[in-house]
Amino acid sequence: MLIAKIRKTDTEGKEIKNTWEKKYTLELPDNVTDIQIITRVKKVLNWVGLSCRKVDNFTMIELKPYAMNEIAYIEFSTKEDNDVKK
Repeated sequence: MLIAKIRKTDTEGKEIKNTWEKKYTLELPDNVTDIQIITRVKKVLNWVGLSCRKVDNFTMIELKPYAMNEIAYIEFSTKEDNDVKK
């Protein structure tokens, strides 16, 4: 099981403002594709139908809608990683 930890915050222009922050967690199957991940994340963030810029940094995905002053960071771990940390 793959765990996606999502952090959404606000921006001002190209700068991250961080005046507020919301956090979400998604459980995903191990064989999920990038497109399925983005689709599920956009649904959780209420960004369905918005065009977004995606930057994949290998350890994290940045998702930024073109029409909003918000940005989301998606980090991944496995169910086993979370069980070991407890």
